[in-house]
Amino acid sequence: MDGGKKRRGWEAICSGLTGNPKCGVRGVRQFRAPPTGTLMDCQTRTAVANVLIVDDDQRLLEATAALLESAGHTVRCAGNGEHALRLARAERIDIVLTDYTMPVMDGLQLARAIDLDPELSAIPVVLVSAVATPPVGSPIRASLRKPFTGERLLELIARLALCRS
Repeated sequence: MDGGKKRRGWEAICSGLTGNPKCGVRGVRQFRAPPTGTLMDCQTRTAVANVLIVDDDQRLLEATAALLESAGHTVRCAGNGEHALRLARAERIDIVLTDYTMPVMDGLQLARAIDLDPELSAIPVVLVSAVATPPVGSPIRASLRKPFTGERLLELIARLALCRS
């Protein structure tokens, strides 16, 4: 709560953020994991994933990473699609969460590159955008419209993680 007003979406996620070392900023995250029996406890199975977050907005990148880490996920971060593709090829990634509009390589180009790579093509790509929806026939597995709640993001990641396990 801030001055009696309830925060929503990214504003709520960013409110407790003081930094994320894995995304290039020093500091401590101030997030708590959701209570047992809610989002991550799907039919008595807990789904955790190695998530690659791709966004050129450093604050949103850090906030998203902090939220996912607080729920037990392992997070890697990239500021553009080209860097994300290198990370995906070098590490075991379960889910890619990407912004659409970025420099160097945008989210749709990244999704297509992942889909064309036989080693990566099974990785689900989630497109996050305030304006764009995935084109028909694109390799995007899911999309989230900005702004969205942390609960919605955690629910989607848990569902995708369960499908991969």
